[in-house]
Amino acid sequence: MAREKIPTIALFINWLESNYQYLLLTGMQNAANAMNFNIITFPGGFLYTDQADSLARNFIFDLVSPDSIDGIVFCTPLLGFYSTHEQVVGFINRFSHIPSVSVSAVVGDCPSIITDSATGVRTMLAHLIRDHGLKRIAIIKGPEHLYDSKVRYEAYCQALKENGIVYDPELVLPGNFLEDGGRRAIAMLLDERKVEIDGIFASNDNMARGAIFELISRDIRVPEDIAVVGFDDLEFCQTLNPTITTIVQPMDGLCLKAVQTLAAVIQGKKVPQVTTYPTELRIRHSCGCPNPVPGLTRSQGEKDTSGAAAVSPGTGDSDSIVKEMLEDSASLYKEAASPPVNEIFIKDIFESFLQSVDSDNPSGFYNIIEDKIYQHLVQNNDGTYWQKILSIMQRRSLIHLSGSDRLIKALTFVSDARCILNDLEKRNTLRINNDDRGGLPIYRELTTGALMCRDVQDLLNFISDEIHGFSLQSLYITLYMDQGEDSRQIPPESKLILAYDREKMQKAEVKSFLFPTSHLLPKDLLPENRRHAIILEPLVFKDQKFGLAFFEFIKNTGMYIFFIFRIIMAHIMNALIFTSQLEKSYSDLRSKNLQIGKLSFAVEHSASFITITDTNGVIEYANPKFLSFHGYSFSEVVGKKSNLLKTGNTKREVYEKMWTAIRSGFEWKGEFLNRKKDGSTYWALTVISPIKDEGGAITNFVAIQEDITEFKLKEERLLSQKENLTELANRDGLTGLYNRRYFLEMGERMLAVHLSEKTALSALMLDIDHFKDVNDKYGHESGDTVLKGISRCCLEVLRGHDVIGRYGGEEFAVLLPEVNRASAILIAERIRRRIEEEAYELKGQKLTVTVSIGVVETADPKPTLSVILDRADTALYKAKHLGRNRVEVFNEK
Repeated sequence: MAREKIPTIALFINWLESNYQYLLLTGMQNAANAMNFNIITFPGGFLYTDQADSLARNFIFDLVSPDSIDGIVFCTPLLGFYSTHEQVVGFINRFSHIPSVSVSAVVGDCPSIITDSATGVRTMLAHLIRDHGLKRIAIIKGPEHLYDSKVRYEAYCQALKENGIVYDPELVLPGNFLEDGGRRAIAMLLDERKVEIDGIFASNDNMARGAIFELISRDIRVPEDIAVVGFDDLEFCQTLNPTITTIVQPMDGLCLKAVQTLAAVIQGKKVPQVTTYPTELRIRHSCGCPNPVPGLTRSQGEKDTSGAAAVSPGTGDSDSIVKEMLEDSASLYKEAASPPVNEIFIKDIFESFLQSVDSDNPSGFYNIIEDKIYQHLVQNNDGTYWQKILSIMQRRSLIHLSGSDRLIKALTFVSDARCILNDLEKRNTLRINNDDRGGLPIYRELTTGALMCRDVQDLLNFISDEIHGFSLQSLYITLYMDQGEDSRQIPPESKLILAYDREKMQKAEVKSFLFPTSHLLPKDLLPENRRHAIILEPLVFKDQKFGLAFFEFIKNTGMYIFFIFRIIMAHIMNALIFTSQLEKSYSDLRSKNLQIGKLSFAVEHSASFITITDTNGVIEYANPKFLSFHGYSFSEVVGKKSNLLKTGNTKREVYEKMWTAIRSGFEWKGEFLNRKKDGSTYWALTVISPIKDEGGAITNFVAIQEDITEFKLKEERLLSQKENLTELANRDGLTGLYNRRYFLEMGERMLAVHLSEKTALSALMLDIDHFKDVNDKYGHESGDTVLKGISRCCLEVLRGHDVIGRYGGEEFAVLLPEVNRASAILIAERIRRRIEEEAYELKGQKLTVTVSIGVVETADPKPTLSVILDRADTALYKAKHLGRNRVEVFNEK
């Protein structure tokens, strides 16, 4: 009886580069496993955006067909982050012939699985208002066009109404679901609007984290001064200090419901158009509640009172008890695995502990444990030291604290402190496990090895040899065949070039035959005895498609593995680009070197330089081509050692490796810079093989050489071309300006020069006024024309050593070395006027555009690039607020 086929579903997502995507991926894989489905994840970038990296990846969505996929799950908000609702509906309708569901947003006729975000937000706001008495709660919204953003904003408004709070538009802030969106919102709230608040609801955790960081940088305490809450419950919510109160989207349950619904659709069953999954309020410290700690005896509803943290002895014998505790702790200094904190801090802990016993208010003591000791754990990761400190408190309490009430309270507080410390250690471990920097040693090892490989095959061999040490179940790499001239078309056939199967702990057999690209992989390659969860990574460079990489990770793999293997795929693409050109030049040489063996009569007529030596390198034979090319007679070379061709420019290690290889019976290949009789030099591609007798003993060596001087020159030109490709990678594909990444890199260098030479440095931030109207009215091609025109106008005004980059969609950043604020204002005005003068012919109509510009000069003794650009951006937003088409200067006041 034939085994029933396991259905395969596709997960459409944008990237795998953040906690949210990782949680979604993990939830979908768990759900597919529970439902006995295979799953393939297609991280194809954003839809309908001009971002080059997304455009290059979008093609992988077109690989999905009924030949390989039984159903699709669309992660709609992530795919359509830059798209309109209509565009997303149109995209999903392209796959109407395949059973599909949408996750986290309602889209057209596609069955949708959403979370009850509205109830979660209203519950959160009710907690802030009723339990904490907050009245001025701001909201940081998400992108206006996204479904989740609209739902959460409407729920915020409803919650205020339900709790008798008057809606204030000044407390409504724009956001982008990114960390910098939270920082910008705080700057707008405090610097521009200057309104008072006591709480902030960020529409997702990324913006909540950014808001907390910005508040802390301004010496505003969270939650004591302002409470901050989020939405999503990403993993950093548990490790940040303070931990973030948030709304939990139960990802595992949501994903399971999505796969269950998809299974029903595949079976032809009728399913609800919209299925809503409940959310949950997860209370932590950032709202003002104590951090929930398992086993703790204090009331979880008790609000921390930082004022109780003041330290002063509470009893007459406190000084002597603290002194004995300090004497006990002194012995720990020598035992500590990491440098202990100073004695004053230890004394504060002991005094706070005794004061808590006398006042019956342990919140100050608990605050020190949660805040100060956690900072020490983050730096040193040594919880054992603090457990011993708590043991000293317990021991001295048993000796000195008389009265059963005082002793019971002391022991209870120490027990609570142990619970808090245990929780802090778990949080710190989670932080370390989720820190992408944990993968840096692996990254360095793989990248260094990859850079040493000479061509694609060497690189594939290296990856195959090293891959077993990492968290991969399987790895397959395929290349497209016969791509043709139209880069938009997906080639009908592919070839497998690397296959790894962890179960065999070795490379799987690489199939030499071609297979239909629509099958994704050869049918007999995927495992039949188990389910699989594969991630498909496109091998692309600009608009060139090379093939696909299929990763199957072991469960619970850390996020950093995704980044590492994307870097490895980048090395493969670089090798493909570079060696595809070199192979054309070396194809003749490779074909000639395939059949190196014993000499025959044909050697006499060979176009190669051929010599035979004894085992000591003494020449016994040289063919006519060798003699005529080098200018020697037969008698001048026979009996001489082959080193008569040496120029002294080849390293000694090369010769040592050569002799080691050929004397061990192996063939050796390499390149030499040789010398002719007349002293002229040339590059020779050399292959040396041992000649053995019937018993296997080496009797001679045969060397075959080719003049590759011309090829070396071509190689140098190709290397130059590769450097040009690197330059292109640093440029924005539309405007030709530096892209954001490289602009920031150049900015750090320029700032370092500014700091070392103490010269002036100013920055500009430009944004096109009403650019969305241009795109909406004239189309994106016209918008591109305006972007290129603005770039050109800026370059006409700026000096050659000024640095300008395209910082965002219609935002540009400029760094002006050796320019003070007054001069920077003049330059900004020249740029503004030059742009205003430029006229564009767009669809038969003439159009002029304007820009708003923010100016800042570095004033801090040790400024950071981030601060400089943020201040320029603040000035830019001021220019926008004051009417646009103007230049404004950042003012500290």
